[in-house]
Amino acid sequence: MKKPIVIFIIGMIVGATLLAIGYLIAANIDYDTTEYFKTAGECREDIGKFMVKEQISKDKVFAYVNCGKEITFVADLIGIDEDHFPMALLITPNKKSYYDNEIIEVPSGKCARQIGVYTMYRDGTKRTIPIFRIE
Repeated sequence: MKKPIVIFIIGMIVGATLLAIGYLIAANIDYDTTEYFKTAGECREDIGKFMVKEQISKDKVFAYVNCGKEITFVADLIGIDEDHFPMALLITPNKKSYYDNEIIEVPSGKCARQIGVYTMYRDGTKRTIPIFRIE
């Protein structure tokens, strides 16, 4: 009778210890963070297009930024050079679905404004990118 109770108690102690260790490990992991500015940045007229890299929610996409009029996007571009096409988080103008490599053009009379920064952790590397909104 005593042996099953002892095994049960030891199992509870081991389980609680493993749970505490898992909690401590999870508490030390860096998670993605979003920081919005109190006031939006200046109108960036040099940004005319964004090319979707990945949609992460109905109103947010990771996108490559076209920062110069001499650079044109190619929808089936392979091996994107991020020195020429920096990445940003774009708050999309409408809640629609976007596909990879889709071009989002800044409409005439509107511009892209930086409204914050997004910090992400991928494969142990910290990366901070701008958050833009078209307005």
